[in-house]
Amino acid sequence: TARRFKMMKRGEKQLKRAARREKTAAMARDEFMRELTREPVVLHWRGGGTGSADILLKGISMDINGLVLLEDVDLTLVSGRKYGLIGRNGVGKTTFLKFLSAHRFEGVPEHLQILHIEQEVPSGELSVLETVLSTDQERQALLEEQRELLDEAEADAAESATAGAAAKDEVDLQDEMERQARINEVLERLEEIDADSAPARAATILSGLGFDTEMQSQSTKSFSGGWRMRVALARA
Repeated sequence: TARRFKMMKRGEKQLKRAARREKTAAMARDEFMRELTREPVVLHWRGGGTGSADILLKGISMDINGLVLLEDVDLTLVSGRKYGLIGRNGVGKTTFLKFLSAHRFEGVPEHLQILHIEQEVPSGELSVLETVLSTDQERQALLEEQRELLDEAEADAAESATAGAAAKDEVDLQDEMERQARINEVLERLEEIDADSAPARAATILSGLGFDTEMQSQSTKSFSGGWRMRVALARA
């Protein structure tokens, strides 16, 4: 009976870990990035490679819920030039930029990092620095998963200490091995994306935009729209 209970608990943990892994993996998947562009956010596209930075769109179409916004349109954007997008409210300007950011059109080089920046960051309780750091969705998910795995390990250790060392069997040992393997994977990925240096890099960018250390620790709701626009630029 005790073994059956342990197996059930282990199964529940495995399901939770699988859900956390899926959530973290989704941050790096193309489809998830496309979902993000439904709201004004900055995409941290981790594409690689080199090549032309020009965008050549041929015969593209765009529709939202059956409403055709573009149909059989050609567009060329040459790297180094500045362009303006003009049109009445509601004709699809923002939607087009979101589609472009998400690489939904054929003709957008895969290696390009395209950032869609909101006009200003909404006011809220998060500090300026936290708001900038929250842009990196993958880093946030990895750190959250790491905390949950370590909390789980601590809870299991406390339970084992209460039950006594003799109560630990092969089920417990296998569970510990699987958890530690996932922790190692998370740590490796955090190192790959240079997660530890993110706060320092964000602080440097904010400093260049006029935010001193004290201002970076203040909530975004304490700033005017002009300052929140600078936060939006820092998030890029």
